[in-house]
Amino acid sequence: MLKPGTTIGGHYLLVMPLGENKGESSVWQAMDIETGYQVALTLLDMEAPDRDVREDRFLDTMKAVESMEDANVVKLMGSGRLDTGQTYVSAE
Repeated sequence: MLKPGTTIGGHYLLVMPLGENKGESSVWQAMDIETGYQVALTLLDMEAPDRDVREDRFLDTMKAVESMEDANVVKLMGSGRLDTGQTYVSAE
């Protein structure tokens, strides 16, 4: 169970939960430890049914968002996979 103060991937410090999509993902306010920037950190649920399909769709969506440059589109700061296998993406 995640809680405020937890360090994720040695890179992000969880500040507070912002939302949760039961069975899919959770979104946290986090701080990038290296830069001090506040980010929204989305973590995919490891226990989600058909996790592989959801993960592929999630990563494809993030690639599409990353390629857009518009003031109305959120800027992605980073993404990856934790040691636990959990996929994450951070955004401004």
